[in-house]
Amino acid sequence: MSWISYQEWQREDPQNRPGISLADGYLAGAAVSLQVRTDDVWIAEILGVEVTNDGAPDELAGPRRELMSRLAEARSSLTTGQNTYVPTLDASADGEFDLSGWASGFLEATGSDLDMWLYHLAGSPECTLLGLLGTHAVGPMGDAGKAHIAAHEKRQDLEMLQARSWEFVPGLLQVLYDRKVELGDLGA
Repeated sequence: MSWISYQEWQREDPQNRPGISLADGYLAGAAVSLQVRTDDVWIAEILGVEVTNDGAPDELAGPRRELMSRLAEARSSLTTGQNTYVPTLDASADGEFDLSGWASGFLEATGSDLDMWLYHLAGSPECTLLGLLGTHAVGPMGDAGKAHIAAHEKRQDLEMLQARSWEFVPGLLQVLYDRKVELGDLGA
C-alpha cells in the first residue's frame, strides 16, 4: 500500500495530523466496528475535516483516496477466507515493533464498541488479547492496562504476551470481523 500522498499531507503538520500507524489502526477499527457509519465519515475523522460533497476542489483527494484504499484492503483481507491483514506499525529505536500508534488508532475507532466487545468476547482468549492490545495505547487506557498487568498474579505471562501483541493482531481482527458479521445477521 502506498502512503505517499498521506505522508506528504501528514508531514505538513506532524504534531496535529495522525501518523500512518495510528491512521492504519483507526481504519482497522473501522473495519470491525459495530457502529453504522459511512466510510467518508471514518476518513474525514482521520483527516480532521467535515464530510462534504459540494464538488469543490479537494486538496485532500490523494490522502483520502489512500485511506479509502487501505480501508477497503483491510475489509477485503478479512472477508476472503484467508486473512492477509498486516498492520502498518512503527519501529522503536531498538528495531522492535511499536504498537502504540496502531493500538491508539484502533481503540479510538472502536472505543464506543468496547463494552459490547467485552460482552461478546467474555471468557474467550480474544477478550484477553483485546485487553493486551489496549496496554499499548497512549493515554489513560494504556496506563490502566499496564498497571493491571503489573499487579496481576500472572504478570510474567501477560508481559510476554504483551511484548508479542503485534503477532496476534491479524487473528484478533479476524475474530472481531467474523463476530461482527454474525451479530449483523442476528440484528446486533
